Amino acid sequence: MNVYDILTHTDSIKLGDFEIFGDIKLPLFFEYGNLISKPRYFDFITDLLAEEVRNIGPDKIVGAFTSGYPLTAAVSLKTNISQALVRRKRKIYGTQKQIEGMIENGDSVIIIDDFLTNMENNLEFIEAIEEQGGRVTHLLVILDFDIGAKEELAQRGIDVVSLITPKELISKMCKRNALSKEEKEEILKKIKSIKKKNLSGKNIDVNTV
Repeated sequence: MNVYDILTHTDSIKLGDFEIFGDIKLPLFFEYGNLISKPRYFDFITDLLAEEVRNIGPDKIVGAFTSGYPLTAAVSLKTNISQALVRRKRKIYGTQKQIEGMIENGDSVIIIDDFLTNMENNLEFIEAIEEQGGRVTHLLVILDFDIGAKEELAQRGIDVVSLITPKELISKMCKRNALSKEEKEEILKKIKSIKKKNLSGKNIDVNTV
């Protein structure tokens, strides 16, 4: 089963006007909770993520707080690659760890999460892993909203791998008559506008995005 069918069968993609972070409003939203509530489809999606992980071959996979935790646990079991979990901040109790699990100096690391929006939300994860000696090579997500984070992460030497993008998702919806061509173009236009705004002034040629 392909990722588009998984997301549509679980009613995980919502169209509308959704505030994501601050003043960012996107014309679609990934309802991750609907996906994890359906074990059969969750199994399918983690099969696809596990295939990507095998192709890359990292030393460790790290689940991003908190949506990445169940994804990473499933992928670790399917690939037999050791996992760790990273919080946004250190615990204020016990051992006061930000990362649960072993990351050794020089380990190549893939961070796994449900979706990717902006760069800032991933910096805490990346910096925590690097402080522990890990080397983040990839960020693996189900959906990359394609609003600039991929280009910013590339400047840090980190590749983004996603199972699907908004353009692919919306194009398939249009082909299956779930959207008109006009609706498709309007949604993609909004996403492109947000991306250009996010990348403006960051030494990335916005005319190429």
